Amino acid sequence: MGATGAGTPRKRTSVAIGGALVIGAFAGGIAVGVAVDSSDTPSTSRANTTPTKSTTRAADYLRYHPATSREPFNEYLEPFDFDPAPPLEVTPIDGYYMRIVDLEEVGGPRWGLPIHCRRCPAFRVDPGVETLLLYRGRFWLEHQMSGFRALGHYEVRGHRFTIFNDANCSSVRGEYEWSKTGTSLSFQVLEDVCPFEDERATDLMFSTWTAVRPCLSGIEYWWPAMIGCQAGESGVRP
Repeated sequence: MGATGAGTPRKRTSVAIGGALVIGAFAGGIAVGVAVDSSDTPSTSRANTTPTKSTTRAADYLRYHPATSREPFNEYLEPFDFDPAPPLEVTPIDGYYMRIVDLEEVGGPRWGLPIHCRRCPAFRVDPGVETLLLYRGRFWLEHQMSGFRALGHYEVRGHRFTIFNDANCSSVRGEYEWSKTGTSLSFQVLEDVCPFEDERATDLMFSTWTAVRPCLSGIEYWWPAMIGCQAGESGVRP
């Protein structure tokens, strides 16, 4: 009994020492692993957290930067064809057109300025520059101040102008009579039931559209592109 009792503490001490060594080795392995992982971390992670100094100067805001490419017509400019698109053929009214609406013409600063609205009718006439590009059966309309845009297809038969595939009223065709005097293009509605309280007809007929040659002028922005202005071409002729 005495021998056994004397040996028990030694066993417990050995077990305790062995356990301590195992725990120490395990902890050391974790420490080594952490050290290795931290050494493998790319140094760029530290660089990413360092704030960079802006290189934009105040003078950079003084000049408008053009946002319009000069390119030929391509499939990316093609409006969606809810109904079959017309052939890509020249029409007698192809061209770049614009008008400038005076603020007082649309109600002055109280009523005429664009408003924040997610369900407002499309084609509301806005003050400022409004552009219309007619190109071989494709049209693009933009109100620059409000940012409203419309695109679709059109057909010309004699003096009848038919607009369709407009996403704002995709199932409706608008019938108009067009007339042109010099560089002025005008529309007169025959029938257009686009469901926005006659807004589309009002927009197209609000005032005459003036044909311009942006490719030969200093104009640097025209939505969606300056078609035909590349390689010294003059674009769509009015």
